[in-house]
Amino acid sequence: MSFRPRVLLPILLALAACKESPPPPPQPVATRPAEPPRRYFGGTPDGKLHVYFFDVGQGDAALIVSPDGYTALVDTGPASAAEHLVNRLPELLTQRLDLVVLTHPHSDHHGALEPVLKRVGARQLLEPQLGATPKAYDALLGAVASQGVEFI
Repeated sequence: MSFRPRVLLPILLALAACKESPPPPPQPVATRPAEPPRRYFGGTPDGKLHVYFFDVGQGDAALIVSPDGYTALVDTGPASAAEHLVNRLPELLTQRLDLVVLTHPHSDHHGALEPVLKRVGARQLLEPQLGATPKAYDALLGAVASQGVEFI
């Protein structure tokens, strides 16, 4: 696993900005049946910054929880990490993710994204919008958009 400090600082700054202007609540979609409330185990915000690095093998996955409780997941590791993240993230979250950051379109950084979003959900997704991305990555972004996740 490689650590990229240059990626962490902008994310921390984005989370800090969330304190001043939290994202607007999502608009309900009339055609979808109401989901039962998700019951996560995470504790309430404690005024401290928490950063969790997940062992996903080849690739990266890290969860950042701001002092006010805003959450950002940076990458999800490869598809083989899905079971680990789907089981571990609900233990750390109190609600769906505020932000998911994909650093680049390699499958060892986004392979577990779909199962993670199906389990815990997300409000927004930040991705680098590079040209000439793999077709599988483009299909993944299309599937994420169809779930009502806002792209930034």
